[in-house]
Amino acid sequence: MSLKSSELEVLHFLDRHAAEPIVSVENRGLFEFHANAFTIEDGHITAIQLLKYEYELPDNLEQLKCLNYIRICSRNVTSIPKITKLSNLKELNFSGCSIKRYPNNLGGNKLERLSLSQNYISEIEDLAGNLTSLKYLNLSGNNLEELASSFSSLVGLEILNLSQNKFRIFPIEICYLSSLISLYLSANEIIEIPRCIVDLIHLENLLLYSNKIEVIPNSFLSLQNLRILDLQNNAISYLPQDIGLLAKLERIYLTNNNLSVLPSSLKDSKSLRVVYIRGNPLRELKENLTLFKERGIMFYY
Repeated sequence: MSLKSSELEVLHFLDRHAAEPIVSVENRGLFEFHANAFTIEDGHITAIQLLKYEYELPDNLEQLKCLNYIRICSRNVTSIPKITKLSNLKELNFSGCSIKRYPNNLGGNKLERLSLSQNYISEIEDLAGNLTSLKYLNLSGNNLEELASSFSSLVGLEILNLSQNKFRIFPIEICYLSSLISLYLSANEIIEIPRCIVDLIHLENLLLYSNKIEVIPNSFLSLQNLRILDLQNNAISYLPQDIGLLAKLERIYLTNNNLSVLPSSLKDSKSLRVVYIRGNPLRELKENLTLFKERGIMFYY
């Protein structure tokens, strides 16, 4: 089955290092070309992966109607070509590029995974397009300080990574993402966690290490599906007394904070397996160590 001329045009533009251009694929269900850069199924290009790409991208990627995966990594890439007509696209990854503005040309597709990490994005004016199918969003390693109000429309989102940005205030828009399972907000400058976090009823993994958080609110006790809580490298001096009653909490990371006392409920937890507490001015350290060991909890100090 031969590739359409429109697909060949895009392919030849993209792969300028190819020893031989692709002309056709015959009697093969899957064809890997040029170090896995392109995947062709039933005569159509379905995936593109170009790492350390040295050229500008063509503006006619929409001609590849069967694309379901795009992975581009290049500091020469400053924007994402228009892809609104790629109705089969499931995953888009432009991490490690030089994009400065959140793209406004993502509408019209059914994206499930979007990664724009390690770029230079400083603002999200609006989440243009229909992204209700989005389950995974990675915007880590950018220059974001706040989120657009339309961010709250991502009601199907399950994994959100906003680590290594410049947030000083916990983005309230996150509290509307009721399907969220994993939230990464590490390496920002967040001081306070809002009470609305109670609305994240499905949250299992919460990583907030390397911020400036001082207090963990009692509203945390509503996160009954929480399994992993990472609060390392903050300024926390207080934990809710009943935090050990979180029924599914397995790991809690508290290294390098200002805790002098641990809530007694942690020692009585039936689900807790690991506690990291090194770098805190704990009183009664030996007593704590003994009690945790007696209950089969790994206690790292």
